[in-house]
Amino acid sequence: MNTTAVAHSPLGALHEQMQCFALPFGVIGFVMHLLANWMLFYLICDESIWRGDTIKYPLMNFSMGSMGLLGGLGISIYNAIRCRDSWPLILISVWKAGFVIATNGASMLANWALSKGEDNANAVFALLMYPTTIIIGLVGLGAIAREGWEDYRMKIVCALSIVTFTTLTIGMRFFIGRENPGKLSEEFGEWTVGLLMGITMMSGMACDWILAVAANNLDGVPSGRDMEVIASFVFYFVAALIPVGNG
Repeated sequence: MNTTAVAHSPLGALHEQMQCFALPFGVIGFVMHLLANWMLFYLICDESIWRGDTIKYPLMNFSMGSMGLLGGLGISIYNAIRCRDSWPLILISVWKAGFVIATNGASMLANWALSKGEDNANAVFALLMYPTTIIIGLVGLGAIAREGWEDYRMKIVCALSIVTFTTLTIGMRFFIGRENPGKLSEEFGEWTVGLLMGITMMSGMACDWILAVAANNLDGVPSGRDMEVIASFVFYFVAALIPVGNG
């Protein structure tokens, strides 16, 4: 990773701590999360993101998703072992495992249902467990942000993440529509769904930038000759985005 010193940065200890971390963050992680969110939107609509048409090969997609799930889970465990001396990074590794399980699990459930000629509504069940791992990861991420709070870049990233999360939550609330305007129970349920969607979509991207500041590596590109880190980055990136190839 890039360990070039930043003038007046108080993150020296965090830079060293992040040397063990071998999962995508920064620009690379941000792009990964954008593609995953894009894929999930099309998956809910039973469509392939490449053709704008219904999914044609559900069984093949199911098989690929199972490989992505197992591979991504394995590499997340490997990262947690690499960072065993840093409990915040272990918790974030658990979060990363939850992400790859959610994306591939949703794809597997949806494609299995489609192969049986059924509705793909069960895909949502794979996403319901993801907020649990987000909460676990946010504990670790909060510790990282607190340790690096004296750096102005950390404050900027956290502030922009909160603003974006709030905007996204409101946007998701109105995206899902209003079934019974004025009915308190319905309004509460719809705002809750919007909140969960906002957390699910935004939290991973916020994590990417906070870790990027902590590592002093905004683009997230591994540097040096540590092939284990490079291979881990690539392997996890591919495993998390296998469902993007749903055809």
